[in-house]
Amino acid sequence: KAVANGSFNGIWQLLTQEAKQILHKPEFTALLEGLAQMAEEEYNKDSLLRNLFVSGQAAKLVPLFVQELEKALDALADPASELRRQLDNWLLARMEDYRHDIAFADWLNSKLSQLVTAKALAFKELLQTQDVDILLTLLQKRLQLLADSDTEQSRLDGALKELLLQALSMQHDTVYDLVLAKLHSYDRDVLIAKMEQRVGDDLQNIRKSGTCIGGLMGAVLFIIATMGERLVG
Repeated sequence: KAVANGSFNGIWQLLTQEAKQILHKPEFTALLEGLAQMAEEEYNKDSLLRNLFVSGQAAKLVPLFVQELEKALDALADPASELRRQLDNWLLARMEDYRHDIAFADWLNSKLSQLVTAKALAFKELLQTQDVDILLTLLQKRLQLLADSDTEQSRLDGALKELLLQALSMQHDTVYDLVLAKLHSYDRDVLIAKMEQRVGDDLQNIRKSGTCIGGLMGAVLFIIATMGERLVG
C-alpha cells in the first residue's frame, strides 16, 4: 500500500509517536547514562577528549542527545522535510525491489506467522487469567449490537461472503470432487426422483409448452400442405 500510494506518512507518524515516548522513559534515560559513563571511562584514558569527560561531564550530554533525537523525529514526522524526502525515496526504491523478491516474501510470511502465533498464545493466557463472566458480558454486548444494527449485519454478511468466495475460488477441484462423490452415492432411481422433485414443475411446464408449440406447428404445416394441394390441383 505504501508503494502504491507513494507515501509512508502514516508509518512515520506512528513510529515517531512511539519513539518520542521511548525517549522519555526512565529505562531509556538510564541506558543513555550508562553508555555515557562507559564513554567517560574510555576517553579518560589519555584521550584528546579527556577534558570533556572529566568529573562526570558526560552525563550532561544525555539531555542534549535526547534533544537532537527529538529534532530528528520531528523531521521524520514532517512530510516536507529533506530527511523525510530522502528516506521516502530510498524506502520506495527498496520496497519496489522487495515486491518481486520471493525470498523476502517467504521471510515476511514466516515472521507474520510467528507474530500471529505469539498473539494467539498471549490471548490464550489472557483468557486463562481473566474473569470469564467479563468476557461473556463483552461477547453478549457485541452480539446484541450485531442483532440491533442492520449496518453491522450487512458488513458481517459482506465479509463472510467475500471470505467464502475466496475459499471457493481456491478449492474448485475439491468442490467438484465433493459434488461428484455425492451424486455417485445416490441410486439412479433416487437421483431421478430428487431431480424431479426439485425441477418437476419446470419440466411439466416445458412439456406443456412443447405440446402447445408442436400442435401449433402441426396445424400450420397441415394448412400449408392443404393449400398447396388445392393450388396444384
